Amino acid sequence: QPMNSYSNGYDQHVGAQVSGSEVYSSRPDRRLQRQRSDTLPSPSTSSPDQDDAEESSAPPRYLPMRGQSLKPSDEFTTVPGRLSLLGSASKYVVTIGEIQRRLSPPECLNASLLGGVLRKAKARNGGTDLRRALEDIGLHLPPGRRKAAGTSMLTSLVEEEARSLASQFNNICGKMFPTAELASAVCRQHMNQPHAAAHAEERQHAIKHAMQLTNELGEQIQAYLDQEEADRDGDSGNFPGLRQFSLITHSFGVLVVQGVLQVFQGYLRNLLKTTSGIVIRDHALQHQSVGGGMHRKSHSDHAQGGVKQRR
Repeated sequence: QPMNSYSNGYDQHVGAQVSGSEVYSSRPDRRLQRQRSDTLPSPSTSSPDQDDAEESSAPPRYLPMRGQSLKPSDEFTTVPGRLSLLGSASKYVVTIGEIQRRLSPPECLNASLLGGVLRKAKARNGGTDLRRALEDIGLHLPPGRRKAAGTSMLTSLVEEEARSLASQFNNICGKMFPTAELASAVCRQHMNQPHAAAHAEERQHAIKHAMQLTNELGEQIQAYLDQEEADRDGDSGNFPGLRQFSLITHSFGVLVVQGVLQVFQGYLRNLLKTTSGIVIRDHALQHQSVGGGMHRKSHSDHAQGGVKQRR
């Protein structure tokens, strides 16, 4: 049977150590057949997780080249997501601006950690290729340990995946968190206490005040997010602390805090609705009590007047 070039090369290599009759005979030795079949490449049947492992060890692919006019929003590379299930892995774009942010405070990643974030830690000459690619975009990564902040699980996420995680978390909280159920449970707990109706109106004013404070905090966070969206690498303005928090969590932290505030506002709205119902019922009972007393007094006066007339 005809043999491909890969087999011929293998046979020539083996023929230097094994006699020709064992290799080229009409009935070749079974051990050589098994060895040759183990050496030959098999058809590609790789799964997504195998593709991911191969990509981690493949040479890095970085888009910027020398002489190009580059912007922070330009793509530097793409990385597979770390939080996706097998078979549904998404790839996320890493921009030049994100690389600049990861190399700057508060993270100050070194070459080893940055290569891990970009999923190129296992690549041959990955560190050298990464430094060369950074030089192509005008960034110099000095050797040695330069990590400024402690690493966390968020360190392994790129910004696009972190924002996607925050968005999905906020959507689930908005749809599934039982704000009305919890508000009703809290109101029932207070209704069983003495003088609950008398304190309901006071609690109503306190809830309105809490809603105002929460709304003001949400407006400040939204103002920062609008500013960050307009210029991610610009001046932090009046929000240096939020800027640091956003950088260390890659936008995940600020977006999640905003989503939690929205959930808390929903809880306060349901709590106010339930408490207002208690106040309305209390006022209605008081009105009925006063009306009933006046009716009984009028009936008594009418009865007394009839007695006087009979006399």
